[in-house]
Amino acid sequence: MTNNNSSFPDTPQLKKSRNRCLSCKKLKIKCDEAKPKCEYCEHTKRECIYPDPSTIKRGRKAKTIKTVERKERIEQINSSAVELWNRQMCLNSVARQLDISQFEFRLLHYFQEHYIRIENTDPLNKVWKFQVPKLWQESDIVRQSIFSLSAMHLWALCDLTSLIQDDIMDYKSKKITFLKNINCNELFLHPNTLKAYLYDKTGEYFTNCLQRTNCMMDAIINQNYIISTVFQAAEVVISGILLFSFLALQPHGLIPLLSCDSAIPDILSMCKGMKTSMSYAFPLLYDSPYRGLFHLNETMDPPTITEKDRYPLIEYLRDELEKNSQVNKFPDDEYKIFKGAIDMLEIDFYRTIETNNPLPIYRWIFLIDIKMYDIIKVDRNSFGLKLMYIYTCLCVMCQFRLDKKTNIWLEYMDWYKDYNYRVFGKWNDSFDQEMYELVVGKKFEIPSNSYHLLETFVPLMYL
Repeated sequence: MTNNNSSFPDTPQLKKSRNRCLSCKKLKIKCDEAKPKCEYCEHTKRECIYPDPSTIKRGRKAKTIKTVERKERIEQINSSAVELWNRQMCLNSVARQLDISQFEFRLLHYFQEHYIRIENTDPLNKVWKFQVPKLWQESDIVRQSIFSLSAMHLWALCDLTSLIQDDIMDYKSKKITFLKNINCNELFLHPNTLKAYLYDKTGEYFTNCLQRTNCMMDAIINQNYIISTVFQAAEVVISGILLFSFLALQPHGLIPLLSCDSAIPDILSMCKGMKTSMSYAFPLLYDSPYRGLFHLNETMDPPTITEKDRYPLIEYLRDELEKNSQVNKFPDDEYKIFKGAIDMLEIDFYRTIETNNPLPIYRWIFLIDIKMYDIIKVDRNSFGLKLMYIYTCLCVMCQFRLDKKTNIWLEYMDWYKDYNYRVFGKWNDSFDQEMYELVVGKKFEIPSNSYHLLETFVPLMYL
């Protein structure tokens, strides 16, 4: 039935669960209501809190709930949930001030929920908790980066029909621009139509972010843009981190890790540009509110590695470097670059085990010598390709991906296998073959909070 006072068609009402957990309820996404953890909370490693059935509002009876009962319910919510609620109020205020759509507001909310841990108080997390939201308000490129990353996550994670159901009314005010030419009845009757448009929206955010970032990096490298303020420096670094995260996580094959055609952009080339542009930005951030970015920094504050901290995988790479150096006669500077890359990976192992967090391993690709990008991409040095292969295996093992079946790391691992067969007629190294069989064949992953396993890791232990 159509409202005669509106040209906007009625939309089929989706059945809403009354027993969603608090996280799913705040994000307005479907909850499978699994106990003790729903699918969303299990996926995001969050505490799954369900409302007390005795206090769930049903129809008019909700109006009879007494103030005392409400206070009792509030007391049942732990401090983390309260802080999330307080932050939600702040984000609502920001959304109104900036006149963003509810859809974009929820993307921002998802970013806060998924990427920022309330209970984590280390300096790095404080930057993302307190400084990045301020930067989001002022920087369009950071805003586009956050929207693209969150949209990609939500698009791949769940059915988003319920996520934008409340946004349909914004159609009248033209806020939801990507719904302008869609018949809303068709939208809800055909979920694939919705997914297609959400996919397009993710692509739109990503394209805007990529274009802006590339222009900014080129201007900085060519010295047409001088970074002179903390805001400019933070914008360069934060947008770069977010863009790399998007490219590393995306399952759509937008940009490969390594392109065989030098004219085609790849993530290695982008890392080189980001590393160069960030080098101009870092000095302004050392004594700023963003100094937490350098907490436990591998180069500024390296740990002391003792003999008991030696890791089998790292020692294997050192042995391989010596063998390859003798056979291929690496120039001294090239040898030092490879040695530095292995030493850096050792530090990242140490930090990952120390903090029980794989982030240090993820950022290894940013910490290697800038000349190594060309050694791999341009020279196609076999040992450089091998180091990148080990890195991709570690990224899969440490769950740096959105889709288990399709990601840039598996794509490179398959390419590296083909490379071995093209050049050598088989796997040139049994260790590489074992890593492939373990990670690709057996789909091995290190369980979350068990990164101490890296201390003794060799692939044969798990085959």
